[in-house]
Amino acid sequence: AYGSLPVTSDLTLVANFTSEDARDAGGLKIGSSSIFANYRLSDPLSVQAAYARNDLATEGTLTNLSMKYDLSKRTFVYSIYARGTGGVDATFANRGAFSFNTPGAASTNSVTVGMAHSF
Repeated sequence: AYGSLPVTSDLTLVANFTSEDARDAGGLKIGSSSIFANYRLSDPLSVQAAYARNDLATEGTLTNLSMKYDLSKRTFVYSIYARGTGGVDATFANRGAFSFNTPGAASTNSVTVGMAHSF
C-alpha cells in the first residue's frame, strides 16, 4: 500500500507498507514500512525526514534527515544525515542495503553533502 497526502501547500506526507510472501531464515514473513515528510521552509529551501523499518528479527531501520536548497530551476545543493540500525547500511554507496548475517549489528551513520544539476 502506498499513499501520498499534501497536508498543506508546504507539507507533504508519504507512507508505504509492503508485505512479501518471502520468509527470512527464521520463518518470519518479510515486510517493510516507511514514512516520509517534506516541508518547504521558503521558496528555495526545504527539509525532509524519512523513516523506514523492516519486520525481520533484526528490525532494521533507516532514518534520514535532509535539506535541499534550490540555486536555480535546474541546480540545487543538498545535505543528508542517515542512520541505519539492525544490519541496515546507511553509507552512501550501500544506502539501505541489508545483510541477513548481521543480526544486532552496530549502527551506521553517514553524512552526505552535494550539488546536483539537471542538463
